[in-house]
Amino acid sequence: MTRQSLADELAKAKQDLLLDWRQRVQGTVDPEGAKVIEIVDGVPTFVDELVAMLRTKEDAPACAPSSARANELAFDHGSQRFHAGFSLGAVIREYGVLRECLLDLIRDRQILVEIDELQLMLEALNAAVANAAEQYVRERDQVIERQSQKYFGFIAHELRNPLGSALLAAHVLQRRTASLSDVTIARLVRNLAILRDLIDNSLFSVRIQELGRSRALDVADISLRDVALAVREELSGDTEEKAIEVRVDGEAALQGDPRLIRSAVTNLLRNAAKYTRRGGAIEVRIREDHDTASIEVEDECGGLPAGKPEELFTPFVQRGGDRSGFGLGLAITKDAVEAHRGTVQASNLPGKGCIFMASFPVRSGTAH
Repeated sequence: MTRQSLADELAKAKQDLLLDWRQRVQGTVDPEGAKVIEIVDGVPTFVDELVAMLRTKEDAPACAPSSARANELAFDHGSQRFHAGFSLGAVIREYGVLRECLLDLIRDRQILVEIDELQLMLEALNAAVANAAEQYVRERDQVIERQSQKYFGFIAHELRNPLGSALLAAHVLQRRTASLSDVTIARLVRNLAILRDLIDNSLFSVRIQELGRSRALDVADISLRDVALAVREELSGDTEEKAIEVRVDGEAALQGDPRLIRSAVTNLLRNAAKYTRRGGAIEVRIREDHDTASIEVEDECGGLPAGKPEELFTPFVQRGGDRSGFGLGLAITKDAVEAHRGTVQASNLPGKGCIFMASFPVRSGTAH
């Protein structure tokens, strides 16, 4: 009597195997998901793919077949289980139960199994549970991140109005009262302004993340020179206080989201004004080359500290000894630029300063 291969035996016993699996997991893996399990599971197709992998092994014994389809099924299974409300432990146990069912089937039917067949079957199950768990965790983390951003945005928005009122009152107090020292009032106004900037930047960061997920930008024609000149005027109070000259050279036109482009340029110039030495200069160079529009901001900060320049675009990372900000500005610049499929980079000018450059495609309709 010719020995049947494991692939043939599993193909013949598929319905009994699946019935056994469903009975074992029903009400034990996730009681609340027991009904959903009949609708969304991809286990039957996975068994078919396992049979196909075993047959491939028979045809080419020297090759250890891998199945992109089996991996895809496992990823889908993890995603389905997450959205159906299953726990991560339940996803892992499902594959454990399937392994038990397969081994019991081999034992009860006294199927003669080659060691290579058994090894392949167990490797496929191990890969499946790893892929399903990975996808489950990935989607769970994405949901947690979105919920956290939404909650953070709500809190920041609720803080913005009372903080704005407090800052306005501080300005009025600064103009009218003589009972407090100028230093005390100035410190109050400065700290309230810092908190306002933190909240505004945090809200803007949340909005950029939402734009990234929706893949939609509010596109209009933009002159980078006009934006830079407007931002220079906006920051004139800070630059004049430190006697910093801001020179803008060049022109470039592009299509992009005006709010994001303005935010990117504002944070680049504000960063330069913050760190440039008193009496120094900031050079803003704007260029258009083929399909790319770029803006370079060169400051006189004295050079970057040791470390990787790209780390400056990470939230809450700051350079130098000035800790009056929160390290969000350059991170927001990076998000705004990348929302247009652009790039941003920093380069060091040791002993003098540094250059930050943002490059945008001239035409940009959607975020990628």
